[in-house]
Amino acid sequence: MVAITTLPGAPALVEGVIDVRGTLVPVLSLRARLGRAVTPPSIDEHLVLLQATTRTIACRVDRASDLVTLDDASLAPPSGLVASARGIAGVAATADGLVVVHDVDAFLDEAETLALDAALA
Repeated sequence: MVAITTLPGAPALVEGVIDVRGTLVPVLSLRARLGRAVTPPSIDEHLVLLQATTRTIACRVDRASDLVTLDDASLAPPSGLVASARGIAGVAATADGLVVVHDVDAFLDEAETLALDAALA
């Protein structure tokens, strides 16, 4: 974990920004997006960098135990498999079980994206 700097004017979903090799990267709250209680960052947590189509984002996670590379062919469409498929790119079977793959580009809605862009400008 590194220090997260608050970003005035950003949507509530944005915890702040971090500096990654000279680039400001927004830290998005998975807990807030999923309707869970938001907690302050802990030194025991990790940040996972995700590449969306137009930007890199970071998400705070309790722990990261493995890095798995999945190809598009291994993803089953989410419809019918997940009750609420909004923001889900698909589901993939791995040796350890099923993995739900989130659509990073769908994490922010249009208003949140515009607000984040304005805050970063």
